[in-house]
Amino acid sequence: FEDSGRYIETPDNFWTIKPQARDVSFRITVRGTPESFTDSAALGPKPDRTGYSTFKVERHSQVEALVKLLGQVRRK
Repeated sequence: FEDSGRYIETPDNFWTIKPQARDVSFRITVRGTPESFTDSAALGPKPDRTGYSTFKVERHSQVEALVKLLGQVRRK
């Protein structure tokens, strides 16, 4: 984990995760724009910094959608 409390997948920074203590969720950032992911409505990805999307995982029922979305993330 970085000093910010965020885990960054290395060396290919294609996704990050940061626990959100206040609402007991996880903030996920992935490489790719929201429209580049199929079947991602359960997560509701939103644009983040250029070329990346962000969303929160708040319920166990979203984990399957998260795994599917991570499989679609473009790697270097």
